[in-house]
Amino acid sequence: MTEHTAHQHHQDNAQEATGIVVLLQDLMRHYKLGLGIFLACLILGVVISFLQPTVYTAKVTMLPQIESGGGDLLGTLATFTGMGSLEGGNYEELYGEILHSNKVLDAVIAVDWAERLAEPGLSLTAVLGLDETPADAQGKARQERRIKRRLRQQVIQFSREKFTGYMKLSTTLPDHPELAAGLANALADELAALIEDLRLNKARENRTFVQERLQEVETRLRGAEEERIEFELANRQHNDSPKLRQQHGELNRAVEALAGMWVTLKRELETAVIEEQKQTLAVTILDRAGTPHRPSGPNRVKIWILAMILGGLLAVIAVILRVQIPRYHRIIVDPDSRP
Repeated sequence: MTEHTAHQHHQDNAQEATGIVVLLQDLMRHYKLGLGIFLACLILGVVISFLQPTVYTAKVTMLPQIESGGGDLLGTLATFTGMGSLEGGNYEELYGEILHSNKVLDAVIAVDWAERLAEPGLSLTAVLGLDETPADAQGKARQERRIKRRLRQQVIQFSREKFTGYMKLSTTLPDHPELAAGLANALADELAALIEDLRLNKARENRTFVQERLQEVETRLRGAEEERIEFELANRQHNDSPKLRQQHGELNRAVEALAGMWVTLKRELETAVIEEQKQTLAVTILDRAGTPHRPSGPNRVKIWILAMILGGLLAVIAVILRVQIPRYHRIIVDPDSRP
């Protein structure tokens, strides 16, 4: 049984070797066909690589500051972007949603890039390959939606390094490295400003709540103190009566409780005022984008290699079809010719 299996295995190997030899012979016999297809694919790849526009990528490095007690701010940001909650600390998705929000994109679209970069005639719309803004209101609205969609899908990339926590914001634009850098920096500034504004609003809301609560407690404290004074004036000998002494004790406890609440709220108000005045950004921009001097694409060498691989595969397939189709045709016409 073992000898039979070994013999069968040897026959299979021999058949595979024979098949490879036959394929190589077919390729040599029809080398003009295979070489023509290979060169055609290579030339097509070269043409495509040079027809693609030169693109430049500018990058900004940022670091999020998630401080203790920042859960309320994160909840506010998540609500602002419509994410609902941040399970597992998914800050990358949160900041990415903020960058893609209409508030941030509207701000960078409204910038006069020709004036900012001192390049007359420069237009973000034209660089993105879109027509100039139509005159009517509906046309402008449609154009803005197209610009935002192009920015979200093709221009803005955002990622976060897992181990360092650094966030990378990059923008990729064709033929305009200065605009790519300016757009990346503008997006980073808008992100930081938006988070700062939300942060200050949250601190302001907290300070307002504590202040209103303090005023309420202070009013109740004054009322309790006046009630105690009136009781003492009306009952100067209250220590002689157990019942009056009990009522006086209750009034004292009410005043002490409200006084304790007032002290606590006063302390919290001071803390809230200090937090409101800090104005610390929740995002620190570590490295601003500089003008890229080398294009990031297209990767012509990669395109050429892929074209050669595709050309080789198509050449082999074409030769196999060139040899096998006539052979199968003869078998169909004359079954006795089967090898």
